[in-house]
Amino acid sequence: MYSKCGSIEDVQWVFDDMPEKTTVGWNSIIAGYALHGYSEEALSMFYEVRDSGVKMDHFTFSMIIRICCMIASVGYAKQAHAGLIRYGFGLDIVANTALVDFYSKWGRIEYAKHFFDRMACKNTISWNAVIARYGNHGRGAETVELFEQMLREKMRPNHVTFLDVLSAGSYSRLSERGWEIFQSMSRDHKIKPRAMHYACMIELLGQDRLLDEAFTLIRAAPFNPTANMLKEAATVLQTLRRKNLQMLPVRSWIEVNKQSRVFLPGDKSHDQTDEIYRKVDSLVHQISNHNYDLVKKTLLPDVDEQEHRVLLYHSEKLAVAFSLLNTTNGPSLQIVHSHRICNGCHNAIKMMALVDRRQIVTRDASRFNHFKHGSCSCGDYW
Repeated sequence: MYSKCGSIEDVQWVFDDMPEKTTVGWNSIIAGYALHGYSEEALSMFYEVRDSGVKMDHFTFSMIIRICCMIASVGYAKQAHAGLIRYGFGLDIVANTALVDFYSKWGRIEYAKHFFDRMACKNTISWNAVIARYGNHGRGAETVELFEQMLREKMRPNHVTFLDVLSAGSYSRLSERGWEIFQSMSRDHKIKPRAMHYACMIELLGQDRLLDEAFTLIRAAPFNPTANMLKEAATVLQTLRRKNLQMLPVRSWIEVNKQSRVFLPGDKSHDQTDEIYRKVDSLVHQISNHNYDLVKKTLLPDVDEQEHRVLLYHSEKLAVAFSLLNTTNGPSLQIVHSHRICNGCHNAIKMMALVDRRQIVTRDASRFNHFKHGSCSCGDYW
């Protein structure tokens, strides 16, 4: 009750006062911390509940894995995976679906698909998880293939399934196939398209410059999603101006050696600040030999010297530099970004992955990007 009302301090007080801390109690406080954005604190309780002697259940492991998804904590996720098997929950569909979601989100999409294929029992949510992640990684054609496989195996899709497939189509410009899938919703599956499905189709048609088709779809809809979205956007902008509110600062974070590190643009608060900045300078020099131009890639022709330095030390670049300094070759780098990654950093990280021969996975406010060998899973559809 307290956690739903936003009082995490009261939750902790009630939990500390419990004469006997049960599995349900531990699950509740972990969920409470996670619900209010205290992901690292929630993960730290994983060790506490393990050391307390209380037996963890499949809900405990599922929550831990889902929290790991949000902050790219590979170490904790692997421990939770091992715990699932050790405690006899290796066949649990909820936990296994969470694992598929985690591995596919953070650059291990082939392993996630292999793990998914081996699941003894699958449901619509399981299928949605793997379909969504293929779409997020810009693999639209494979997303459609998975959807068709789902239908062949007589699994019923729901509105989330169609949203994932249509979103993948808009990422990968599969307008013709996307249109067929959209029409099949009501015709074959008796699912009424919602505003979000119309929005995906309008975006998909617009990308291929099929403007007549897009406007026809808008007029045929039982609502006007484009007008509503513009109206809501205008309302938000007016509110921001009226109240003089400020956006939250852009930040990136990465887990290195089981510790989460947060970076702001131009951040100089870290112990290795000098090394990090020298590494960024070195990387930019290296990628400039591969036709990368910082100012050109930002699409800002009037960037002055001060703005140039801000662009050079964006939080994404600092996070990449820090991780390269503190990790060895092998595992991919997993970076979370609070806002949409800028075009300049997208292209810079793509080249950094090439010159340093590392795989880099980023998650921003829009999608996942998997950088490898100088290319990105989005196909440069930024």
